Amino acid sequence: MGEHNGLIQYKYRLKDKDSFLSKSVEEGVAFSNPKPSSYTYFKLPIDSKSFTVLRSKITDNKKSIDLKVRDDETGEWEHYESGVDNPDEMQKIMETIGCEPIVTFNKQRYTYKQDDFRLDLDDNDKLGLLLEVKFKAEKKDFVLELLKKFGLEESDRDLRSILEIYSEENK
Repeated sequence: MGEHNGLIQYKYRLKDKDSFLSKSVEEGVAFSNPKPSSYTYFKLPIDSKSFTVLRSKITDNKKSIDLKVRDDETGEWEHYESGVDNPDEMQKIMETIGCEPIVTFNKQRYTYKQDDFRLDLDDNDKLGLLLEVKFKAEKKDFVLELLKKFGLEESDRDLRSILEIYSEENK
């Protein structure tokens, strides 16, 4: 995956949450307690030339809608997000204008943050365990070294979005 809001983003599929969390503690990386999240993805009623994701999000009582557009040539993302007071009404609006719900992911998110990088470990009800790594370009060597300590190589990353992973695995 390319840049997203000035950050590089990598995604990894993991097999064992307990093993990963214990390795992280050994490396001084203490994840937050899990926070429940629910993301509903929608198919747009238009044919976009770029990969576009519209979703309704509820995370730790924060309700929002966001739109992400990937430039398929460069891999860079544009991201727009706004709070929503009533997600059910927002979903009705989106469905009325032709947006169709594709899938809802419910997950528990564990997070570790520093100023210039972030690790999100998602225990996703449909996709299993995913690690998202977001970092500034100047932090790349440090992050790759840390990932190696977790047994992850840069070449192991999954370049697809969550929705692409789900769609390809559920054809």
